[in-house]
Amino acid sequence: MSPEEDLPVRHDNHSRSSWSSRAFESVLPREWVIHLLSEDYGIDRRVEVFEEGRTTGIFFNVQLKSTDRGSGYQPADSIRRATLNYWSQTPDATLVVIGHDSTQTLWYRWSHLLPHDSNPETKSRQVRCENVLDADAAVNLAEEARAWRLAREVSRHLPIEVHLTGDTFYGESAGLLKRAIAQKLSSLPSFFRVVHSNPHLPYLQASIEDAKVMAGMRGDNLRQITYEFHGARDYGALASDVIAAFALSLASVGAEDLCVRLLKIAAPETHTLLTSNGFGYAVALLTRHGETEALLRLIRRTAAHEEHPARDIALAAFSSAGATPELRRAVAHEIARAARTWSRPATGLYNAANTLTEEDAEDALRLYEEAAQADARYRERGYWWREQGTVHWSLQQVEKAEEFYRKAIEYGDTRAAPLLADVLMRTGRFREARQAFENADIWSSPDAGAQWRLSREAMEFIVEDLKIDSQARPTLAVPEFIPPDTIDTTALEDAALAAISTDALNGRAHSTLAYVYEQRGKQSIFASIAAAVTINVDPYLWLELLRQSVTDESLEQEARAAIGQDAMLCAWKYFGPAFADVILDEELIRDNELRAAVFDLFETVRPASPPLELRRHSEDGSSYESIFIPTDPRHPDAR
Repeated sequence: MSPEEDLPVRHDNHSRSSWSSRAFESVLPREWVIHLLSEDYGIDRRVEVFEEGRTTGIFFNVQLKSTDRGSGYQPADSIRRATLNYWSQTPDATLVVIGHDSTQTLWYRWSHLLPHDSNPETKSRQVRCENVLDADAAVNLAEEARAWRLAREVSRHLPIEVHLTGDTFYGESAGLLKRAIAQKLSSLPSFFRVVHSNPHLPYLQASIEDAKVMAGMRGDNLRQITYEFHGARDYGALASDVIAAFALSLASVGAEDLCVRLLKIAAPETHTLLTSNGFGYAVALLTRHGETEALLRLIRRTAAHEEHPARDIALAAFSSAGATPELRRAVAHEIARAARTWSRPATGLYNAANTLTEEDAEDALRLYEEAAQADARYRERGYWWREQGTVHWSLQQVEKAEEFYRKAIEYGDTRAAPLLADVLMRTGRFREARQAFENADIWSSPDAGAQWRLSREAMEFIVEDLKIDSQARPTLAVPEFIPPDTIDTTALEDAALAAISTDALNGRAHSTLAYVYEQRGKQSIFASIAAAVTINVDPYLWLELLRQSVTDESLEQEARAAIGQDAMLCAWKYFGPAFADVILDEELIRDNELRAAVFDLFETVRPASPPLELRRHSEDGSSYESIFIPTDPRHPDAR
């Protein structure tokens, strides 16, 4: 073997990487500073922009790749979805650069200007770099990085300039559309100002071309609007389409309040919004902000139309957005009134009923029945029975609730099973309730099943530990219990057990029993579960359960962690962010380390927004498919 054969060899990929690094550094202005990052989480460089020797405060991230594949024209690479999500959350724009070794050419693309992703569920996305990066192109990078940064600070730069450009629009003067846009925006002079030249960042732009309009925020991906005209043009509606695109672009950079202001202008006339990916987001946003008039206009134009393609999306977004009772009533009555004029009114009547269940239970039941009279197949659908069972329960019609839950299960609705178990528990049939919880699917959903898993543990404690199979008890009673004024644990235990023997769902008595057990060094956590579950609206009982999930070492760590997670999910369900104030109560948790542990659980265990179920029925109505869609309006695909 010759000496040369035993020397290290430099691989081609190392050589390409070195070339692309040198080439990238050489095309940037010399005064810019490139910071190499030692930990590469999808960003390997950070560029700091200087002008005339002074820092500008503008940075941008870089992901630099190299390849020798293909012809070298507009090379592409696969980027993991997690990396793309990370880029969207960083405070600075991210530039993707691919160096092609054979042609000695750098290509680039800004991640925030990627086109709409038609397949967002994949684990990665192909990113094609379409622009050559040379010294001339490099000087423009600072402007785009500045646009990205200022777009996300847009609310600090009012009024926002709206830059309108273009000469012709589908063969006519673009001035007609420009005037219509300017006229609509003139109602918000403190927030928007139309300009026709020399705009200042941050600004909105509408590039009116002969066969399309590109509209949005500079520093964000522009939205393309195209038309097929037949007959006269309604420039008021066309202007509303552009303004709706402005609104969605503002939403994508976090300017929610400004988005709402523009949606209120666009709602009466826009057509493209109703068919866009952002329509559900717009409905949810108007709902959350209580913009009744604008919301009802969109509902009348979609959900109140029998065959409108956006009907279900409008209802899904509205239902998920936490509408006020008054707004829910208004929307339900709007839909019911329209549905009675449809050729097939049942779906509209059912949707109206489902919207009203918490606001007007009696009216909701009438609408459920009216829907079934219009289409008898509803009586064969488990969800129709389950939803009414919950309404009957809210009206304290216990026997009806049980009857309807049993019917729902008979028709294959598995979600009715834990609800029936809860009825059995509240009516004193504890052994039967335990079995019903065990038979129900309470494990597949971490969030929705939390209350039922704890209820099952409570039933196990009452049936097996306290030996109480059943009791005749007032279903909705909230039993009182005042423990004796003593520190004698025997007296406290006797009083608690006496109360429980009368009503095993006496949460105060269970809480006292848990205290006694803890004082004696016995397992106390299951008595605390029974206390919290039976009086589920007392935040202090949930806090006590959470404390014991940290401190009760009679159970394995894994079991205590599962109980703690379920307890915190329930605390979030019943009390929301206000539960933090309970954790801060020093009378309940005096140990700072313990409080920190509970707070950590509070911050890390939050229930996700439940997906909304859309049902697609077969042509003959004999079967249906449930489709679950995310309800978080901030979801990137919603915009």
